[in-house]
Amino acid sequence: MNKRIIVLLGCTLILMLSACVQQLLRVPERYLTIQRAIDRAIDGDVIIVSPGTYKENIDFKGKNLTVQSSNPDDPDIVASTIIDGGGKGSVVTFQSGETREAADSFVPLIGL
Repeated sequence: MNKRIIVLLGCTLILMLSACVQQLLRVPERYLTIQRAIDRAIDGDVIIVSPGTYKENIDFKGKNLTVQSSNPDDPDIVASTIIDGGGKGSVVTFQSGETREAADSFVPLIGL
């Protein structure tokens, strides 16, 4: 009986620790749109966006996460990673209680 409790506690601890690990969500390799990746993300996750033009408007939906180009240190990569909102309001929205940290961690892509 004691072994069962120890195994159960060990499994619970592993599940708790895995929930705390930051995940990398890749667009478009894993998610076709940035918004879809945001919808699947949890606080602390990082969304990596490959070069290309993404015709969408994104909303962080209260999540504190990072959205960045695949290489935020390379100006050419950043310049070729574009969110095109099509003139339909704000390209990026923070309106659901995100912390300042979420806005600060948004590594600017080029918004149109």
